[in-house]
Amino acid sequence: MRHALVLVLLVAVAGLAHAESAPKEGLHLTFGVGGAQHTTLSSIEGFDGDIEISGFGIGGMLAVGWTLAPGFVLGAGAMGGHIIDPSIDDGQGFEASNDLIFLVSGLYADYSFDPTGGVHLQLLLGLATLEEGADDIEDVATGFGATIGVGYRFPLDPKWSLGVIARMQVLATSAEYTSADEVSNLSLVPALLASVTWH
Repeated sequence: MRHALVLVLLVAVAGLAHAESAPKEGLHLTFGVGGAQHTTLSSIEGFDGDIEISGFGIGGMLAVGWTLAPGFVLGAGAMGGHIIDPSIDDGQGFEASNDLIFLVSGLYADYSFDPTGGVHLQLLLGLATLEEGADDIEDVATGFGATIGVGYRFPLDPKWSLGVIARMQVLATSAEYTSADEVSNLSLVPALLASVTWH
């Protein structure tokens, strides 16, 4: 009886190890949330010098893709965040009257060096938007954005993983406001996120 129990335990452990080490296939869904540090340099047409807007807030991501090859996922994603009470450096150093909301959405790729888990790289290229978080302000700066990140996944079972991702976002946006002055923005947003992946 004792030998039978030992045999059952060994088979169960071997089965679990095999399930966690099996390469992931099919649908790949990742959600992440964490902290983000945002810095935007804005230049106004016809004026000398830049205005720096900076602050800390919440960063997030949602990406869905399909595993095309062991460790390689291609799909669509959105990565952005909400910056609360940013400060403005225009020589006087006062706080902005509105929050900032930023987003990059488009083509998403994820590559894992080991398809069963561990270190992986992320890349997102697409449309970038930057806007003030106020209902009465409808102007949105648009342009191009890119996100690159490196993370680590810890397998929980054959379908779920927990992880951590360090990323950097770059957004180049512009907008013409009601005053007819064109404003160009360059935003840099490093962030650290906790992630959940279903694969």
